[in-house]
Amino acid sequence: MKEAQLFLEEMSEKRFNPPVRGRDLLVEGLLNAGYIEAAKDMVRKMVKQSCAPDVSTFNALIEAICKCGEVDFCFDLYWSWGIPQIGRCYTMLITMSGRGGRFVEAANYLMEMTEFGLMPISRCFDLVTDGLKNNGKHDLARRIEQLEVSLRDT
Repeated sequence: MKEAQLFLEEMSEKRFNPPVRGRDLLVEGLLNAGYIEAAKDMVRKMVKQSCAPDVSTFNALIEAICKCGEVDFCFDLYWSWGIPQIGRCYTMLITMSGRGGRFVEAANYLMEMTEFGLMPISRCFDLVTDGLKNNGKHDLARRIEQLEVSLRDT
Protein backbone atom coordinates (compact mmCIF):
# COMPACT_ATOMS: atom_id res chain seq x y z
CA MET A 1 0.00 0.00 0.00
CA LYS A 2 2.79 2.45 0.87
CA GLU A 3 4.50 1.85 -2.48
CA ALA A 4 1.33 2.75 -4.37
CA GLN A 5 0.78 5.85 -2.25
CA LEU A 6 4.39 6.94 -2.79
CA PHE A 7 3.99 6.38 -6.52
CA LEU A 8 0.88 8.60 -6.63
CA GLU A 9 2.57 11.32 -4.56
CA GLU A 10 5.66 11.19 -6.77
CA MET A 11 3.46 11.40 -9.84
CA SER A 12 1.80 14.54 -8.44
CA GLU A 13 5.10 16.16 -7.43
CA LYS A 14 6.51 15.70 -10.92
CA ARG A 15 3.28 17.13 -12.34
CA PHE A 16 2.78 13.96 -14.35
CA ASN A 17 -0.72 14.30 -15.74
CA PRO A 18 -1.58 11.33 -17.96
CA PRO A 19 -4.66 11.39 -20.22
CA VAL A 20 -7.87 9.79 -18.96
CA ARG A 21 -7.08 6.37 -20.48
CA GLY A 22 -3.64 6.46 -18.90
CA ARG A 23 -5.22 7.17 -15.54
CA ASP A 24 -7.70 4.37 -16.10
CA LEU A 25 -4.82 2.00 -16.71
CA LEU A 26 -3.12 3.19 -13.52
CA VAL A 27 -6.31 2.57 -11.54
CA GLU A 28 -6.73 -0.89 -13.02
CA GLY A 29 -3.08 -1.67 -12.31
CA LEU A 30 -3.46 -0.58 -8.68
CA LEU A 31 -6.57 -2.76 -8.36
CA ASN A 32 -4.82 -5.76 -9.90
CA ALA A 33 -1.92 -5.30 -7.48
CA GLY A 34 -4.38 -5.20 -4.55
CA TYR A 35 -3.94 -1.50 -3.76
CA ILE A 36 -7.65 -0.71 -3.45
CA GLU A 37 -7.26 2.41 -1.29
CA ALA A 38 -4.71 3.88 -3.68
CA ALA A 39 -7.02 3.11 -6.62
CA LYS A 40 -9.90 4.81 -4.82
CA ASP A 41 -7.68 7.86 -4.18
CA MET A 42 -6.76 7.98 -7.85
CA VAL A 43 -10.43 7.82 -8.88
CA ARG A 44 -11.30 10.59 -6.41
CA LYS A 45 -8.57 12.77 -7.95
CA MET A 46 -9.84 11.99 -11.44
CA VAL A 47 -13.38 12.99 -10.52
CA LYS A 48 -12.15 16.22 -8.87
CA GLN A 49 -10.35 17.08 -12.10
CA SER A 50 -13.49 16.27 -14.13
CA CYS A 51 -11.79 13.28 -15.76
CA ALA A 52 -14.41 10.60 -15.42
CA PRO A 53 -13.02 7.05 -15.43
CA ASP A 54 -14.37 4.89 -18.23
CA VAL A 55 -16.85 2.03 -17.82
CA SER A 56 -14.23 -0.72 -17.78
CA THR A 57 -12.37 1.05 -14.97
CA PHE A 58 -15.58 1.38 -12.97
CA ASN A 59 -16.38 -2.27 -13.55
CA ALA A 60 -12.93 -3.27 -12.33
CA LEU A 61 -13.32 -0.95 -9.35
CA ILE A 62 -16.75 -2.30 -8.45
CA GLU A 63 -15.58 -5.90 -8.78
CA ALA A 64 -12.60 -5.28 -6.49
CA ILE A 65 -14.61 -3.29 -3.98
CA CYS A 66 -17.46 -5.81 -3.90
CA LYS A 67 -14.96 -8.41 -2.77
CA CYS A 68 -13.96 -6.09 0.11
CA GLY A 69 -17.52 -5.04 0.95
CA GLU A 70 -16.96 -1.31 0.34
CA VAL A 71 -19.70 -0.66 -2.20
CA ASP A 72 -20.68 2.79 -0.86
CA PHE A 73 -17.64 4.28 -2.58
CA CYS A 74 -18.94 3.19 -6.00
CA PHE A 75 -22.44 4.40 -5.27
CA ASP A 76 -21.14 7.82 -4.25
CA LEU A 77 -19.31 8.15 -7.55
CA TYR A 78 -22.26 6.95 -9.59
CA TRP A 79 -24.66 9.28 -7.79
CA SER A 80 -22.45 12.21 -8.63
CA TRP A 81 -22.89 11.36 -12.32
CA GLY A 82 -26.63 10.71 -12.38
CA ILE A 83 -29.19 7.95 -12.53
CA PRO A 84 -28.17 6.21 -15.82
CA GLN A 85 -24.86 5.26 -14.26
CA ILE A 86 -26.61 3.99 -11.13
CA GLY A 87 -28.35 1.29 -13.17
CA ARG A 88 -25.01 -0.07 -14.33
CA CYS A 89 -23.72 0.00 -10.78
CA TYR A 90 -26.69 -1.96 -9.47
CA THR A 91 -26.44 -4.49 -12.28
CA MET A 92 -22.79 -5.09 -11.42
CA LEU A 93 -23.54 -5.30 -7.69
CA ILE A 94 -26.32 -7.82 -8.28
CA THR A 95 -24.07 -9.88 -10.54
CA MET A 96 -21.11 -9.80 -8.15
CA SER A 97 -23.29 -10.62 -5.14
CA GLY A 98 -24.81 -13.53 -7.02
CA ARG A 99 -21.42 -14.85 -8.10
CA GLY A 100 -20.33 -14.67 -4.48
CA GLY A 101 -23.34 -16.70 -3.38
CA ARG A 102 -24.90 -13.74 -1.53
CA PHE A 103 -28.34 -14.03 -3.11
CA VAL A 104 -30.29 -12.27 -0.36
CA GLU A 105 -27.95 -9.29 -0.73
CA ALA A 106 -28.44 -9.46 -4.51
CA ALA A 107 -32.22 -9.51 -4.00
CA ASN A 108 -31.97 -6.42 -1.80
CA TYR A 109 -29.99 -4.59 -4.49
CA LEU A 110 -32.57 -5.67 -7.07
CA MET A 111 -35.47 -4.31 -5.02
CA GLU A 112 -33.58 -1.13 -4.20
CA MET A 113 -32.90 -0.63 -7.89
CA THR A 114 -36.60 -0.81 -8.70
CA GLU A 115 -37.39 1.66 -5.91
CA PHE A 116 -35.32 4.20 -7.85
CA GLY A 117 -37.49 3.53 -10.89
CA LEU A 118 -34.80 1.56 -12.70
CA MET A 119 -35.63 -1.62 -14.59
CA PRO A 120 -33.21 -4.47 -13.92
CA ILE A 121 -32.31 -6.62 -16.89
CA SER A 122 -33.82 -10.11 -17.07
CA ARG A 123 -30.46 -11.73 -16.38
CA CYS A 124 -30.43 -10.13 -12.91
CA PHE A 125 -33.87 -11.48 -12.07
CA ASP A 126 -32.89 -14.95 -13.28
CA LEU A 127 -29.64 -14.96 -11.30
CA VAL A 128 -31.37 -13.89 -8.09
CA THR A 129 -34.42 -16.15 -8.29
CA ASP A 130 -32.42 -19.23 -9.29
CA GLY A 131 -29.89 -18.60 -6.52
CA LEU A 132 -32.57 -18.06 -3.91
CA LYS A 133 -34.42 -21.23 -4.93
CA ASN A 134 -31.22 -23.28 -4.86
CA ASN A 135 -30.56 -22.02 -1.33
CA GLY A 136 -34.03 -22.82 -0.02
CA LYS A 137 -35.29 -19.21 0.03
CA HIS A 138 -38.42 -20.03 -1.97
CA ASP A 139 -40.64 -17.30 -0.48
CA LEU A 140 -38.17 -14.56 -1.33
CA ALA A 141 -37.65 -16.05 -4.80
CA ARG A 142 -41.41 -15.97 -5.34
CA ARG A 143 -41.54 -12.30 -4.26
CA ILE A 144 -38.78 -11.44 -6.73
CA GLU A 145 -40.60 -13.29 -9.51
CA GLN A 146 -43.80 -11.37 -8.68
CA LEU A 147 -41.83 -8.12 -8.74
CA GLU A 148 -40.49 -8.95 -12.17
CA VAL A 149 -43.96 -9.77 -13.51
CA SER A 150 -45.43 -6.56 -12.07
CA LEU A 151 -42.64 -4.47 -13.57
CA ARG A 152 -42.94 -6.11 -16.99
CA ASP A 153 -46.72 -5.53 -17.01
CA THR A 154 -46.37 -1.78 -16.51
